[in-house]
Amino acid sequence: MTIHSFKSEQHKNMLLGVGFICLVVLWLASILFKTKLSDKTLIADLVPESLTYITISALFGLVGAIVTALRCSRRHALKYIAKAFGNCFFMMLITSWYGYDMYVYYYPDKVVSYDTEYKVVHPGPSKGKYGRCEAGLKIKDKHTGHWFDLCYSDSELGKAQIRNYGEVWVKTRVNEAGSYLESYKVYPDKSYFSIPSPPTALQQVNKG
Repeated sequence: MTIHSFKSEQHKNMLLGVGFICLVVLWLASILFKTKLSDKTLIADLVPESLTYITISALFGLVGAIVTALRCSRRHALKYIAKAFGNCFFMMLITSWYGYDMYVYYYPDKVVSYDTEYKVVHPGPSKGKYGRCEAGLKIKDKHTGHWFDLCYSDSELGKAQIRNYGEVWVKTRVNEAGSYLESYKVYPDKSYFSIPSPPTALQQVNKG
C-alpha cells in the first residue's frame, strides 16, 4: 500500500513537472512571437504604451503581495511580500510587453492598401545583442506618421532592385492603437519624389 502511494505521488509530480515545462515553453514561444510581431508594428503617439504595461504589472504585483501577506507568518513577512510583489511585477511586465502590438495584429478596424515613400538607411535596425542590420528599409506609414524599419543586407537590396529612395505599395492592418505591416512591394523604377511629366499637348507646344 505504501509502495502504491509512493508511485502515485511520483506519477503526480512527473505530470506536474511536464505541465510546468509545457507552460514555460508556450510562454517563451509567445514572447518570441510578440517580439517578431513588433518588428512590423507601429504604435500611435497617443497610446500610453509603457504606462499601460507598468500599471497592469503593478496591479498584478499588488495581488501577489496581498495573497502572500495573507498566507505567510509575521516573521520575515515584509521580505516575502516584497519578493512576491517583485516576482509578479516582472513576470507580468514581460508577459504584457508588446500587448498593443498583439491588439493591432488581431483586432484591426480595417485593412488598407496604398502607395507611400521608402528610403534605405545604413546601418539598419538593431538586432539586439547581435548588433545592427547592415541596412534598413524604412517605409512611411500614413496612419501613424512613423516609419516601419525593416532589416536588410546590401546584397538583398541589390537583388530586389531597391534604390536609396522611391515608392512602395503597402498593405497594413490599422486601428486606433497603431499599424501592422502585412505586406509590401517596392516599385524598382518608380520614385516617390519624381516630378510627373507634363501633358502631351503641352510638350508639343513647347517643341513648336
